Amino acid sequence: LQNDRIEITGTNVGDGYFPDQDPETLQTGRFKPGDLVRWLGDSAQLYGRASDFVNIAGKKLHPSLVEEHIRKLAGVIEVIAFGVPSPNRNEDLVALVMSNPPVSRQTLEAHCRAGLADWQVPRDFEIVKELPVNARGKIKRSDLAAEYVATRSK
Repeated sequence: LQNDRIEITGTNVGDGYFPDQDPETLQTGRFKPGDLVRWLGDSAQLYGRASDFVNIAGKKLHPSLVEEHIRKLAGVIEVIAFGVPSPNRNEDLVALVMSNPPVSRQTLEAHCRAGLADWQVPRDFEIVKELPVNARGKIKRSDLAAEYVATRSK
C-alpha cells in the first residue's frame, strides 16, 4: 500500500494490457488499480477512485469527504458529489442530494459551512428524488458532471 492506493506485486500479475499499454496501472509483476482504500484496523474499505479527485483552485479534494459530511445531516438519505469545470477555480464541486423530508439548499450550505473548509463547500446543490445510475446500475461521477454541464449550457 502506498498512500491510499493498493499495489499488488508478484509473479502472478500480468505483463500488461494489449494492445495499448498502461505501465502506470499494469506492468510486469505490478498492478495498481485506481481504487482508494482506507484501512480500518485489519480490514480495508474502498471509498472511491483516484480519478475522482477534484481540483479546486489548486487544492485536491476527494468528493467522498464532502459526501460523508453531508450524510450526517438529518433527513439526508444519499449524496454524490463531483467536479465541474470552473472558469476561475479549475473545478467547482456540485452535490446531488436525496433526502426525506426534503432539505433546502440553504440548510445544506449552512451544514457544509459549519463542518468543512470554505473551499470544500459545494458551489451548487441539487435536491433529487433518486440518484441517477447508468445502465450497469452504477453512479459515474464523470457522467454526472457531463450531464450537469450540458444542461447548464442550453
